[in-house]
Amino acid sequence: MGLGTVGAMAHLGNVVTRLRRTLARRPTLFWLLVGVVATTGALAAAQAVGTLEAERERWGKPVDVLVTERPVDTGTRLADVTQLRSIPLALAPDSPVTELAPAAVAMHPLGAGEILSTVDVSGTGGARELAPSGSQIVAMIEAVPSGAVIGQRGAVAADGVVLTTDAVVVGTFGEATLLAVRNDDAPAVAAAAVESRATLLVDS
Repeated sequence: MGLGTVGAMAHLGNVVTRLRRTLARRPTLFWLLVGVVATTGALAAAQAVGTLEAERERWGKPVDVLVTERPVDTGTRLADVTQLRSIPLALAPDSPVTELAPAAVAMHPLGAGEILSTVDVSGTGGARELAPSGSQIVAMIEAVPSGAVIGQRGAVAADGVVLTTDAVVVGTFGEATLLAVRNDDAPAVAAAAVESRATLLVDS
């Protein structure tokens, strides 16, 4: 240790000693110093709390939303594959779903962990609500059941001719399978279905 360092430490020790003596003789000064330190600490704490509050306001209050537990296909009953979670409001989508009707189903495929919004969930419109825009619903009783489920796509053929390549299963009615087909294809599909000539060819 050099002489300069030793001298500096000695000087610091003398300053501390004089400060202790001064505070001992003048207790008012001691409590004033304590108050300054306490006020500085309080201000720092208040600033930290204010920062936390600002961050909380930025993210918003927690809200309960429904989240998918696994990948979901169109037409899947959502009550079986979702759970409630609490998330910051800033992370919630527009019109988040917080409760489901028992028969509510997915309007389109959803990934695991997706937060449900009203555009993801069918309401009371049934098959009509699941049908794509520009389509009509045709009821068809399959002579040989294809095993198609709601949301599955396929083609409809009759007498060896493909009538549509873009049919979507949107529901069932008794023994009939309800298909959404393009407006232009609907008359031919409906005619074949009435005459029991139509066959549903499901995409694998």
